[in-house]
Amino acid sequence: MKLLSRCRIKADGCDSFHLHFHCVTLIKKRGVILTNYKAKKSNLKALLTKNSMNLEGLEKNTHIPLEQLNGYMSRKVMNLSTAMTISKELNCQIEDLYDWELEKKI
Repeated sequence: MKLLSRCRIKADGCDSFHLHFHCVTLIKKRGVILTNYKAKKSNLKALLTKNSMNLEGLEKNTHIPLEQLNGYMSRKVMNLSTAMTISKELNCQIEDLYDWELEKKI
């Protein structure tokens, strides 16, 4: 799998993978149906608790401003770079940062 600019990934059997993190869309070749997922509820508070960390500690370790982290605790959705940084600090996968909802079939 090769990461390309604008969060597009080319993979075997896939035309494209677009990750805007709040919505994931996979489009397959030859009409194979995949699904759309939308980030719903943030799991950041639970992940901080699991790692015995608070927002101030996450701010210190990631250099992400506290105001921005507070936004992620509520409704703001992270971009891919921020999600990767936070997930590495919290020892989890990017998809663990949110509860996901199946948006629709393509």
